[in-house]
Amino acid sequence: MSVFDDFDEMFAGSADPADDMQFNTASYHRRIVILLIDVSGSTRFAEKGTRPIDELNRSLRALLPEIREQGRGPLRSVEFAVVTFGGDGVRAVTGDARRPEDELADDGGVFVPASDLDFDDLTASGTTPMAQALEFALRPGDRRVRYLADRHGLQTGQVRLVLFSDGEPNDVHREGRRRAGPREGEGDAQRGRGRGGHVCPLVP
Repeated sequence: MSVFDDFDEMFAGSADPADDMQFNTASYHRRIVILLIDVSGSTRFAEKGTRPIDELNRSLRALLPEIREQGRGPLRSVEFAVVTFGGDGVRAVTGDARRPEDELADDGGVFVPASDLDFDDLTASGTTPMAQALEFALRPGDRRVRYLADRHGLQTGQVRLVLFSDGEPNDVHREGRRRAGPREGEGDAQRGRGRGGHVCPLVP
């Protein structure tokens, strides 16, 4: 079972996750998508014979070329940023992540076209600062929306957050949970889908 199986439910299309990533691009000049990935130490431990971090890397190696290919077609107006959280803290792994935080959303920052989306295999360690990661991701996401509107006159719609995690956060911050959006109910806690976002579990 792939950690990306939930993409089919998330985008309501074919079984191919890249095919499902339409994001209503016809309605906007640009769409902003942030992948928020849990690389905490718990993903190193095997579930049903497979370590979640290994399954995640395998799935990403299969998915990224498809996203890049579709970035020259249906996803040409979609920009991605990838943020990881775990033993190395919270950090962006796409684009130029060395910039000061207030410049991450500028052109040439951490947001890259779908056709250029790429990053190295991920390693796992440490705790799960999920709330901190949510807040970190939302700040450049909001700034990118304003930047594209002010500098380029482009509409983006709501920032789309896609969270991949195998558990609950070690840090608790109500503001991060509030901004990520309310959960749809106790029965949907594993998937954790809220407004503008979706959680894909790293374990079946």
